[in-house]
Amino acid sequence: MFLTTLLSLAIASLVVAKPMAQQPFRVSTPTELAQCAPAQFTWTATVAPYYLTIHFADDNALFTPEEDPIIVRSSNTAAWIIDYPEGTHLRVHVRDATGEVAASESMVTLKALKGHGL
Repeated sequence: MFLTTLLSLAIASLVVAKPMAQQPFRVSTPTELAQCAPAQFTWTATVAPYYLTIHFADDNALFTPEEDPIIVRSSNTAAWIIDYPEGTHLRVHVRDATGEVAASESMVTLKALKGHGL
């Protein structure tokens, strides 16, 4: 009985001590972007800093050396003023300090909202 209880406690402590699975690295974005208005992007917190880039939706490249990313030092959120024409399909890519990349779903730019004119 004592051995069974001791074995049960040992197994239970291993289960508790096992680290929880890390969440996948993902980026969340709005599905529609209004021209000249800010859009908020968030991503799973991993290892900062983060490098955020905007791509055309049909561009399969994740990062290229000539890009000029938005660098986010410690937060897992960023805002961007939409400066693409109406009807443009875009994706956001975020790379963390380990080199892991998360890509958003495709988003489309809409006509500027009243008060955010073009």
